[in-house]
This record gives sequence, structure tokens and C-alpha cells, in this order.
Amino acid sequence: MPSRICLFLLILFLSSCDVKDLSIPPQAELSEDDRTSTTLLPLPYSITKGAGEYELNNNINWHFEGPADHVLQQAFSSMSDYFNDLRLPKGNGSWEIYINTSQAAPQHPYNGMNESYDLEISSGKIIISAENGIGIERGMRTLRQLIKSQQEQRVVPECRIYDIPQYPWRGLMIDVSR
Repeated sequence: MPSRICLFLLILFLSSCDVKDLSIPPQAELSEDDRTSTTLLPLPYSITKGAGEYELNNNINWHFEGPADHVLQQAFSSMSDYFNDLRLPKGNGSWEIYINTSQAAPQHPYNGMNESYDLEISSGKIIISAENGIGIERGMRTLRQLIKSQQEQRVVPECRIYDIPQYPWRGLMIDVSR
């Protein structure tokens, strides 16, 4: 008898729960070869690889389009420091880095916020486009991962990456065992 009551209460509880959306989030559109060959974390939604690699040099020009916000300023400062720490060699030509945003980032991140970005690397040019500074910051983190060392050089591959978080929320872990 008590087990029937427990079962009834469980069914009553589950039937009263509000299930909003159990749809499966979009999976990355990558071939099996791209999945195994990429070292990017997290795995981007899509990668289009080009034919070559380009050597970075210390002649970098930054171009900004769109509103600046605290997240964008912090991401730019961090990326500039990273380039300085790499001790990039002097070179012929320059690298043009274009940062495009359409709106300022909110003061605090919120559930479901658009963090997507588009990163394009071609000869002498890097373009990072996003809705706000948080997407730009995610794109700059990916760019950092793409920079590889070859002897005395730093190279980046020709590619185009589009990324959007697979889930609309970030994880939270509360460690109560310590």
C-alpha cells in the first residue's frame, strides 16, 4: 500500500512539472576528419579550412567597428598582451585585425545570451565578427589556440570558423565535499 501511494505521488509530481524545451541543441557540422584533426576546445560548430598557413609578424593594426564595451576592451587588452608575449618577429607587410560588433555586451551575462562569433583568417587579415564583446572574446580565445609555433615562427592556418554554444547555459559546480 505505501508503495502505491509513493508511486501515485511520483506520477502526480512529474505530471505537474513544466517542461519547456527538451529539443536537442545543434551539433557541430564537422566531418569525422575535422573532428579528429582539430585541437580546438570547445569544438567549433563549423570549420572551413583553407590551403595555407601564414606567418605572423609584429606589425599588427587593429580596426574596430561597432560599440566598445567592457568585455571587448578586456579581450583586446588580453590579446594585445598575448601578441607581445609571443615576441613576434619583424616582417614585411602587416596584419590587419578587424573586430566587428553590432551591439554592446550586457553588464552581466545571462542565460541564452548570444555568444556566437565568426572568425576568418586569410593572407594578412583576420576578421572576428560577433553580436557583442562576449562573442568577440570567444573568437579571440579560438584565435589564440590556432597560433602554432614552427621553429622561430608563429603561424596561423587559413580558415573560417563559425561557433555558437551548443547549450544556452554554462555549467555550475558547487563542490561541497571540501
